[in-house]
Amino acid sequence: MSPNQAAPQRFDGAPEPFLPAAGTRLTRVHSAKFGVTEFNPNVAVRHLRGGRFDATPGDEYSFLYPADDDRTAVSEDGNSLMAPYTPRVP
Repeated sequence: MSPNQAAPQRFDGAPEPFLPAAGTRLTRVHSAKFGVTEFNPNVAVRHLRGGRFDATPGDEYSFLYPADDDRTAVSEDGNSLMAPYTPRVP
């Protein structure tokens, strides 16, 4: 879903919790301002709408995007791959 696209009014799905086994190696590409295991507390600016999983002023939460392989970790951080560089709005 595009950041400028409104969320659906209704969603019939249900979240699926996933707990990796103890000792599972996870990879994360992240800003130097956050520690390796530190969740990002930033809320998306409403008129910019943020990314598809970003918190909003009406639904605030911290987030962290780990992956079980390096390729997926890099793809989760698409902003670092954009040219020219487009910084995220804190």
